[in-house]
Amino acid sequence: MRLAIISVSAGIFLNSCSHHHPNHHALKPVPDGHKPILENQRARVMEVILPPGGKVPLHNHDLPAVIIVHQTSESIVRDATGKIVSQGAPPKGAYWTPANRPHYSIENTGKKTMHLYRVEVK
Repeated sequence: MRLAIISVSAGIFLNSCSHHHPNHHALKPVPDGHKPILENQRARVMEVILPPGGKVPLHNHDLPAVIIVHQTSESIVRDATGKIVSQGAPPKGAYWTPANRPHYSIENTGKKTMHLYRVEVK
């Protein structure tokens, strides 16, 4: 129920803005499981799906964001040197991530598909 309220609220906020941003190339699919859902002058929303065995390499995002974890699975998170910084299933919830900070690589080692949303704030 809480996620539904957050989703509806985010949808109302995002739909109150124009639906297109001049930078349309940002809405192209990317190979690591990030699927663009919406972009306008205020936000970019990405759906991230990581199937069992899937990996997201070390990467960076240029915008701050709220991450909403919808479905979790056992995973291994590594830093830039390959060192394991966490292992297990991250809890569902919402998390803040600052801009321009390297994000760790993630490997889904569980049996469930990981599913989250990244709402980047412009």
